[in-house]
Amino acid sequence: MENMDLDNTQVPVEVVAQNVDNEVPHKQKIGKQRKKPQLRSQVWIHFTKFITKDGQKKAKCNYSPKEYNADPEKNGTTGMKIGVCPSNPQNHHQLKQTMLNLQPALKGQKGEGVLTPSRFNQEEARKGLAYMIIRDELPFNFVDHVGFQCFMSTCCPLFAIPSRYTVKRDISEVFHEQRKVLKDFLKESDVKICITTDTWTSLQNINYMSITSHFIDSNWKLHKRILNFCRISSHRGEALGKAVEKCLLDWDIDSVYAITVDNAKSNDTMVSYLRKKIVQWGHSIKNGEHLHVRCVAHVINRIVQDGLKEMSNSIFKECVVEEKIANKKTLCLDVPTRWNSTYLMLSTAEKFERAFNRYEECDPHLITELLASKEGIPEPSDWVNVRRFIKFLKPFYDLTLKVFGSSYITTNNFLQEIGEDDQDFEVACMASRMKEKFNKYWGSIDHLNFSLHLVVILDPRHKMTYHTFAFPQYFEDPNLCDQKLLKIKDAAIQIYHEYMTTSQQTVVVSASGISNSLPLVTASESEVGRSSFKESYKRYKTAKEGVTEKSELDRYLAEECEEEVPDFDLLKWWRTHSVRFPILASMARDVLAVPVSTVASESAFSTGGRILDPFRSSLSTEMVEMLVCCQDWLRADSTSVSMEENLDQIDVTDTGRFLKLHKELFLFEY
Repeated sequence: MENMDLDNTQVPVEVVAQNVDNEVPHKQKIGKQRKKPQLRSQVWIHFTKFITKDGQKKAKCNYSPKEYNADPEKNGTTGMKIGVCPSNPQNHHQLKQTMLNLQPALKGQKGEGVLTPSRFNQEEARKGLAYMIIRDELPFNFVDHVGFQCFMSTCCPLFAIPSRYTVKRDISEVFHEQRKVLKDFLKESDVKICITTDTWTSLQNINYMSITSHFIDSNWKLHKRILNFCRISSHRGEALGKAVEKCLLDWDIDSVYAITVDNAKSNDTMVSYLRKKIVQWGHSIKNGEHLHVRCVAHVINRIVQDGLKEMSNSIFKECVVEEKIANKKTLCLDVPTRWNSTYLMLSTAEKFERAFNRYEECDPHLITELLASKEGIPEPSDWVNVRRFIKFLKPFYDLTLKVFGSSYITTNNFLQEIGEDDQDFEVACMASRMKEKFNKYWGSIDHLNFSLHLVVILDPRHKMTYHTFAFPQYFEDPNLCDQKLLKIKDAAIQIYHEYMTTSQQTVVVSASGISNSLPLVTASESEVGRSSFKESYKRYKTAKEGVTEKSELDRYLAEECEEEVPDFDLLKWWRTHSVRFPILASMARDVLAVPVSTVASESAFSTGGRILDPFRSSLSTEMVEMLVCCQDWLRADSTSVSMEENLDQIDVTDTGRFLKLHKELFLFEY
């Protein structure tokens, strides 16, 4: 119904009719009125008839200055058909030619674009429109906007613009198509996935839960895909667990390595519920002992917020608001729900210290006003404290950036900076308060998920070296230190043996470095004959005489660590060495995919909640899920996350509570 037929394309009737009126019939009987001749040829869609000053009948191309003789008594339309102007935007379709178009690279993709053949197709054009509305978060009535309709009639008049209701149906088709592709991919790939969950709220106070999968494919590329964005009726742990279980069953997923959640008590109940289910499915590691991973961003927020409670009066907030100084870095305000705003405000304002010091000379009225307020003007001691707070908060700021820039973090690197004594009493109080919160979550090895240790061991730049260096600094008792190191290594060995059992591989490495496979001798193999028995005995005798059996883990740990080089690609290293260490590579694919945070990078500093925008809040829960999930799938290959580029682009709304990044990073995080 919505497809456009060329035969029904509107002809410039007014112009043609006017020109036809000027024509004088060559033969006409006196006293009889003849009907005006009809222009039946499709050529007249592209040409306009006119009469010159000397009475010649001509036809002018609608797309170029070219003219043709158009006297119906002498000339036909064949010449005009052959010479259809190449400037005609419909020419390639009329002639059924394939056009070559240069497709520019999408944002975040490398390269300068590709040259691709194309031919107009109404169905594909509608699908592309659905892609645009999903990816760019456009409202459905976008197709009713006059500007869009004018643009399409100019650049592609063949495209029949669908209604908003048709757009909704197209979006549903795109969603189910993309879902099937992802479901088939997860079903065919032999990999354990990691899960993160988070909750959202609409403007109507409808609660949603997002369930996101993280995994590394066979090409050693890290992926993040939202599996579900469902409505939840309760925040109780068991209800959340059942919602996640239903999602996994709908996707035919029964192999989960880790679940990363924040520190809410309901999440502890949810993980306990899911642990029982995953163990029953038969694909858990160590009976789900390391399934629960605490969100690092939430822990850091709690630690820093506790420390900031000891901070003295806020420093020159009014000065930062009032003063407009030309600088690449704009001054930013302190926002209660985002602790990084405190760090950014102080670090930026510190660069304007001399400008602030000139206020008294340039604007004495402003100084009088500030003195009348509670905060007053910045004193020299204030600037000293500013520099101390900047130095103190920077490690946490950098740590949060690192959480979203790599597959793991080394939390203990920052423990010393928190624990060191500081001569500044105020900073010392902050450190003491923060260390209490730190010890609650990370103060003991038993409190940390073992995946955070294992991922360091599977980093060829560290292996066990980091632990053997760091543990003696944190455990004064040498015996306790040795026990902790042994516990870490034993846990790694146990996980390795589970993977080895699954892969059913046993590797024997000789002293010369040549590896041989030792398969078990079955009844069928014993029937091969005495030669087979002798061969087995010969290998057994050789092993007893000095050949040392080593596992992949032993060989890996015995080799020297890789050098620390900039931009070291951990996934590339394992892809290259997966032939030498197939079992360890399988471990690395699962462990390196474990996310240490549940939030996208622009929300990492926030202690507030997540709110759906007004447009999505007005939609049905099913349509919200389609848009959120499908947008994530379509953006997955072209989204480039650069956190530092976006930190300077934060706007504060009138309430000062909700922030929005102009450059989008991940799906739907405001």
